[in-house]
Amino acid sequence: MTDRREVFERTIQLIREIIEKNLDPFQVDVIELFERIKPYVRQLKDPDELVLDAEAVYELSSLIIRQEDWVKHRTSLLYIDPLMALMKIDALSKKELAEIFIKSWHPIIEREQLTEDALRVGIEYWNTLLPLSERTLRFGETTGLFGEIDEETLLRMGFMSKEEFERVLEEEWRRIKELGQVDYWAYIFDKDYDRTLRKAYIISFLSSYRYVTLVHDPISGEITIVPFEEKKRLDELDTKSLVITIDHQKWLEMVKKYGKEEEGRERNS
Repeated sequence: MTDRREVFERTIQLIREIIEKNLDPFQVDVIELFERIKPYVRQLKDPDELVLDAEAVYELSSLIIRQEDWVKHRTSLLYIDPLMALMKIDALSKKELAEIFIKSWHPIIEREQLTEDALRVGIEYWNTLLPLSERTLRFGETTGLFGEIDEETLLRMGFMSKEEFERVLEEEWRRIKELGQVDYWAYIFDKDYDRTLRKAYIISFLSSYRYVTLVHDPISGEITIVPFEEKKRLDELDTKSLVITIDHQKWLEMVKKYGKEEEGRERNS
């Protein structure tokens, strides 16, 4: 009895130590730990031992979740293990290393073709520039986090007023909530280029006003719109900037990918 209790207790203690000290969760083999306690499961009869078994399974599950979070974090940082990087470098020839260096080398300044006359012209140019304090643009103070939308912008988008624009935001938010999580590109796509841009513009406002969040997968490149049930406060979110570029070429790619799907839905309806 003492031996099997000790196996469960050591397993639990090992996992807790890894989690509490925030160590690498992959330094232990989860399958091996499961195999270690497996032979004793059928022998457990005492209630205290059954509790130990449940606790061990719970801790092992927590370790698996920690491994998943660890992988996601490293992936989001585009992390490369130092040993793996050294092995890759060691496998390259001198020529390959030199080519990689040249491609990644972006010098701030080159002096190869500078002459005394060129230096003199450069110094005269900088001396004639206004001080930075006089060249800096000054913006008036704003009371809102994102500022206000002027009438001209709203009319250009096809809205009659700011109130109308806010109503459209609310309607779009409700529509996304009904769909749940949805692919960004599939959602904003429309056969009309201008309407696609208009929808992307609305989504950007919904994200800025914290009605939805955009989740970017750095590996697949997919962007997912995730709606909130209620508008979030800024301090509730771990905000990051996400730049999404949409031009006519990108829209043509969307037509090839989503155009046939939309035609199929229209025929089925």
